[in-house]
Amino acid sequence: MNSFWHNGCTIFGCTEDNGNPLFRVLDNEIMYWPKGHYSLIMPKEGCPSDIEHKWRNSSVLHFGDGENFVSDIFDLYGNYTEMYFEHFFCTHIEPEEEDLTFIPRYQTYWDQGQYCILRKNSNCPEGFESGVVKFDDRTRGVPYDLTTYPDWLPDGFYMGDTVLTFCCRSDGKVEEPIILPKEHPFVLFMVSGSNECQEVRGMSYELEYFYFDNAEAAGEPYKIGTVPQIKDDDNNTLLYFCYYKPFECGCKGHNGKRIKIGANYTSECILYKCITVDGKPFLDLLRGGCPLNGKCINENSTWTETSGEKCYVKTCSRVVNAARGYKFEVKTQYQGCKDDKECRRIGYQKTRGCYGMVCSLYGRFKEPYFRLQKQGCSNGKGGCVSLGEKFKRGCITYRCRKEPNKCDLELVSAGCSHNGKCHDVNSTWDIGCTTAKCNMVKQGKSFLLKLEPVGRKCQFKNKCYGVGKTAKDGCNEYFCNKFNDTDYRMDIKKGGCFINNKCHDVNATWKEGCITFQCKWEKTKFQHIFRKSVHSMGCPWKNKCFEPNEIETDQCISRRCISKVENNRYSAQMKETSAACFDKISGTCVALGEAVERDCVKFNCTRANPKSFPYLKSIGRGCKVNGVCMQKGTKWTDKEQCADFECKDHPKYGIPFPQRVRGGCKMNGVCKSVNESEENGCYKHICKEFKKNGQMYYGIEKRPNGINLM
Repeated sequence: MNSFWHNGCTIFGCTEDNGNPLFRVLDNEIMYWPKGHYSLIMPKEGCPSDIEHKWRNSSVLHFGDGENFVSDIFDLYGNYTEMYFEHFFCTHIEPEEEDLTFIPRYQTYWDQGQYCILRKNSNCPEGFESGVVKFDDRTRGVPYDLTTYPDWLPDGFYMGDTVLTFCCRSDGKVEEPIILPKEHPFVLFMVSGSNECQEVRGMSYELEYFYFDNAEAAGEPYKIGTVPQIKDDDNNTLLYFCYYKPFECGCKGHNGKRIKIGANYTSECILYKCITVDGKPFLDLLRGGCPLNGKCINENSTWTETSGEKCYVKTCSRVVNAARGYKFEVKTQYQGCKDDKECRRIGYQKTRGCYGMVCSLYGRFKEPYFRLQKQGCSNGKGGCVSLGEKFKRGCITYRCRKEPNKCDLELVSAGCSHNGKCHDVNSTWDIGCTTAKCNMVKQGKSFLLKLEPVGRKCQFKNKCYGVGKTAKDGCNEYFCNKFNDTDYRMDIKKGGCFINNKCHDVNATWKEGCITFQCKWEKTKFQHIFRKSVHSMGCPWKNKCFEPNEIETDQCISRRCISKVENNRYSAQMKETSAACFDKISGTCVALGEAVERDCVKFNCTRANPKSFPYLKSIGRGCKVNGVCMQKGTKWTDKEQCADFECKDHPKYGIPFPQRVRGGCKMNGVCKSVNESEENGCYKHICKEFKKNGQMYYGIEKRPNGINLM
């Protein structure tokens, strides 16, 4: 009854309630430091605050020889320089009269273990032993007293050299946690001879140190009794201490460390999450795996491991573990025979080519391997042949035989294949104009069948000709020529051009139309060509051929035959050399630009363009009267007709002709004008003008005298 304990995160108590035992879960804030007088070196967070009036702080400053240093991680409060160290201390005191209002519900005690604190009030707590460490301070030029609140300093000496007095114990195990208030960071010293910091329940720690450069390094640093772990090989003082800080409450990992609620935690390829179940922390397994060769293999993953012909299919499986609930182990599903990238089970049969194998166990150790069941030879067509069996492939006969390490084909007989027919070795036959022989040549352990020519002729027009023999084809004569041992060809001896069912000798000429051709022989490296070539070209004109430079004249136009060659192309045409107009009336030529007059019409010789035909163009007309030409606009009188005429353009046809401009009538040999009259007896003759069909006519109207017809 009325006892208390904690697990590093939570305080539990067994108390009494109306005479009945009551289990209670208490707050963290009610843990108190052990009673008594002692000192702790101050961490950077300051002194504990469980009961403030029981803690006092003080400091001391002392100088080294200029090469002081501290660990990379350093959590003490104060000034730690190369020249000096300024230590701050937290001293716990016990008042003579204790305030009963602060009766702790959970009081901690100095548990057995391996650690040191600083002594105060001349006595160590029960279970501790006293020891002294002296630092050889530099005192020259330094004030004698460099302390603050000396009444609260740990036991020691601080005038001149600095001497600290420790309380140490080594009566427990480092790995067994002691219980101290965990609400505030604090520092303990690591006892001499220890390599690790004392475990404190609910706290994590860092091992740190400070190195003091003693002023006089000639002698060893002074230490006596039970002291902290000190390294003084170089006659200076390196003092180890342990800095503790609380970790958040949660689940306890397999390594003993705490994990926050809600945080993930990985241990040996297993991923956990710290959760609470019924108010208690619990590591919930999220994902598991198996460690293998420095990697994590996921649960239920399957893989294959091989060793020679053996293979093992393995998987990562979850198994129940009494200590941790679950663990993951690599298990072998089965062993088998390695088949390329596959692991085949015992009893698996496979066929490779003509070999049949089964995965079996062999020997006293039952090692898996592929045991041969059947064997044979491939026939080269996807089939298999049994041992001793013969078969034919093409013209070659084989037998399947057993050799020491495999099955192989033995040659029984062979021949050469040509056009679907087999020919025995050393036999000969004709292939076209070549005589072939079947030869068998040995190459190492194999044989090579070869068709080799032993006689050759020239092939021409589906006939064979021996060397020197001739043959005709059209105008050409050929002979069989041997160019080398493998090249027999018909070569030309002489030839010509076969044109229109007639042979023309080389260089001979003949005419086709206006073109004269010549037979040409062109020789190249690979062939002879006989072809007709234009020798000369005339001009076809009016169904007649004119030789080059020959002149033809037709109706005052002269043309010359012009023949030329450009880029090996012949062309010929009649080109005009002179031109004039042909006068059909006189049958003569009129030069271009010259004018002539024919039958009162004046003509000029002209052409529309340089390529057009010249012609006589009318440039003026007159009126022909009684064999005399009257120019347009000329007027005259014809007394026989009693009329005046003028040479004018016809209104309809637009050509000049004599037009009557004034007319009259002839009476008794005398010309009378229109309406002029003459009496003749009882009648009066009047000259009248009549119009009929657009033409004017003149006549004598006869009227009796005495009658006025007007």
